[in-house]
Amino acid sequence: MTNLYTDEELVQLYVQTRNNQYFNQLYVRHHRGLYAQCRQYFKDDPEAEDIVHDIFIRLLNRIDSFQGTAQFSTWLYSMTQNYCVDIFRRKRRLEVRASDYFQHQINQPLWEESNSTEGQSLRLTRALANLSDEERFLLVTKYEQEVSLIDLAITKCTTLGAVKMRLKRARARLRTEYLKTA
Repeated sequence: MTNLYTDEELVQLYVQTRNNQYFNQLYVRHHRGLYAQCRQYFKDDPEAEDIVHDIFIRLLNRIDSFQGTAQFSTWLYSMTQNYCVDIFRRKRRLEVRASDYFQHQINQPLWEESNSTEGQSLRLTRALANLSDEERFLLVTKYEQEVSLIDLAITKCTTLGAVKMRLKRARARLRTEYLKTA
């Protein structure tokens, strides 16, 4: 079935039948190319993979809007380009805000490590400083500012599942960095 239908025919068949086998064929055909395109903007493999996942979810929700005036691949890669640029710009704006916040935190006077609570706070501050801006932003926004996961997903223009996975990775990385500062 891989080469029996063109992309445009697969889109038309999926729209008419909602049979996932047609959408899966589009996924198989275009996943690698979209991943390569996303890697140009996001150098982190898991982040690029998350973006590709988001793009396919967006495609699933917008596939009805494909009118066939251009090739499907042109439409898809154009949608991907626009999405990556939007995410990249939002990420940069948020990183500036997060970096300002953490620069302020890092410039605070260091505590004596004799008190265990203060020592833990110092270790946590140092561990946070070793994370990427996005990881710090997610952790601080979720746990210090107590923003809900849904609001985080809206802020990051991504899915709830992607936010959960990114938070999980950020917590694991924070744990690793915290243990290194011991």
